[in-house]
Amino acid sequence: MQKITFTDEETKREIEFVVLSTAVVDDQRYMLVVEDEKDLNEVICKRLKLENYSVDSTLDGQSALDYLAMTDYDVIVLDIMLPQVNGLEILERLRDHGNTTPV
Repeated sequence: MQKITFTDEETKREIEFVVLSTAVVDDQRYMLVVEDEKDLNEVICKRLKLENYSVDSTLDGQSALDYLAMTDYDVIVLDIMLPQVNGLEILERLRDHGNTTPV
């Protein structure tokens, strides 16, 4: 288990992640960040990269589904309120297809 906590300097929001487990390939853990608020998306990705994660990110639900169709991720950081396809629908589709990636 790894706890990652940081404060976004621009918004002064404290952000905390707890990663229970990830597979490690070539010393990289692969994550997808799906957050439609661009500044928050960038801050999350920047911090995760400092923690040695390889990060893909997207700003909407449909793009997230496209990424998920092409790549296997160890962890997904998923906002609920997203344009095009909401986070709960993305999670439901993942589980319906047997994808058990931690979200």
